[in-house]
Amino acid sequence: MSEYNTPPVTAPHVPNYLIASIFLTLCCCLPLGIPAIIFSSMASSHLAAGNYAAALEASNKAKLFFWLGLGLGLAGGLLYMLLMGFAAIGEALNN
Repeated sequence: MSEYNTPPVTAPHVPNYLIASIFLTLCCCLPLGIPAIIFSSMASSHLAAGNYAAALEASNKAKLFFWLGLGLGLAGGLLYMLLMGFAAIGEALNN
């Protein structure tokens, strides 16, 4: 038996952003949510296969699509609310 105790090798953690991507797809921005889900599942698959570099790359792409979709979805919602508010004010002033 060896004198040196080596700690067990653990797989590195790579976030997959799957729950956030599903939330984005259902609530905010469908066109960017679908690629986020695809890259999220690819990150999990690559990590399970032991390919850390590919898992990290897919995870970064999923994060990118999530944040882009969230930003565009929130900006679009805010623009919609502003336009509806201005339309309501304009309608009230005309009557």
